[in-house]
Amino acid sequence: MSVITKIEDWGNAHRPGFLDLFRIVLGIFITYKGFSFLGNLEELKLTLNGMNMSFLAVSIAHYVVFAHVLCGPLICSDC
Repeated sequence: MSVITKIEDWGNAHRPGFLDLFRIVLGIFITYKGFSFLGNLEELKLTLNGMNMSFLAVSIAHYVVFAHVLCGPLICSDC
């Protein structure tokens, strides 16, 4: 066994349980914020319009929603 494998095995065996709970709560919150952004997309676009680049602001707004809705459940999936 390599040193990296030994360290990885030790880390998996000694992971505290509260970290799993933290990841689940964080994933649920990030997913909730994604759907909240989706419900208020116009407000998010108005916030980003301060950049004076309307197409870029719309693109960033859609990316933010996509990243939150997709990555929230992915954070929980490794628990």
